[in-house]
Amino acid sequence: MATDAQTICLEVATPTGWAVEKLEVTSVQAPSVFGEFGVLPGHLPLLVALKAGPLHYVADGETHHAAMGGMGYAQVERDPGGPDKVRILSEFFQRPEDVDVEAAQADLEAAVASLKAGSDEEADREALLRDEAWARARIQIAAHAEG
Repeated sequence: MATDAQTICLEVATPTGWAVEKLEVTSVQAPSVFGEFGVLPGHLPLLVALKAGPLHYVADGETHHAAMGGMGYAQVERDPGGPDKVRILSEFFQRPEDVDVEAAQADLEAAVASLKAGSDEEADREALLRDEAWARARIQIAAHAEG
């Protein structure tokens, strides 16, 4: 394992509990509402709103993938006494091996059809866009599942 100066402590929490708890990683990439961002050891402190999309992180030299969805936030915190921290709060989290691709594809098709049908309510449209993004994220990371 790398030393603290070379690692980041990654934590991902969802409403159902910890998805990732105190995992030492060397990098994290996540989707923010302003675009994808990356974190390496020594990153400046940051608080950012997340959007649905793929999460990538490197632990023990291996890249791991997951899908995050719904609303969420990420916080990057410097810790002079140990590894820097990336804390992610996400409404949904799924690993590639847990993705039901057929269900995700059906969710995507339903969201796209509903968006095409239109709605007078902006809140409805935003919810459908989140559903579409969550479905796309699951489909995208499913390709990383080991067969």
